Amino acid sequence: MKKPPKGAIFEKMPMRKCDFLESALHRLNDDVGSYFEMLEEFNQKSDRKVGFWASLRIIMPIIEAISHVVGETPQEFMAKHLNMEVPYVTWDLFRHSLIHGDYMHHATYNGKTVGWGIAFIGVGHVVGQGHIGVDPVYLYKSLKTYLEEEVKKNDQTIVEIEIGVIYQNPKSEIINDFLKL
Repeated sequence: MKKPPKGAIFEKMPMRKCDFLESALHRLNDDVGSYFEMLEEFNQKSDRKVGFWASLRIIMPIIEAISHVVGETPQEFMAKHLNMEVPYVTWDLFRHSLIHGDYMHHATYNGKTVGWGIAFIGVGHVVGQGHIGVDPVYLYKSLKTYLEEEVKKNDQTIVEIEIGVIYQNPKSEIINDFLKL
């Protein structure tokens, strides 16, 4: 599970699961859906295609937040709900290189190396022969469908939502930053 910064805990707020999932659906539509519409429009008019890395940079944190609320790891969530055939390697390659870095990573195990790519084709992910190809449009649509179905269930279960960081024993740099605020 997600870890808070060193010397801190997450502040959490109780919320009905249906309310969280509905707000996640709205954010997904507003942020990711609008972004994809703009990308499609730009890419149709331009010879230079853009938005590949950014498309996953904006959707992976949403997957992570939803997975925690439903009690699954992001990898379990992607396998179970988003049709991801190789969720563990996919999460490590995409999430870590796109969110925590800015250079494509590859994965090697037992002499086999796997690379990755991104394609806006809207028909599904392509996995095999040492390559993972993620389709952000398909991922978005799968996540949207999942959220729409879950919202319809109107699950009134109370879940804990992260809303802040409470520093209990912070590093001196954090203390100094707070002194400036």
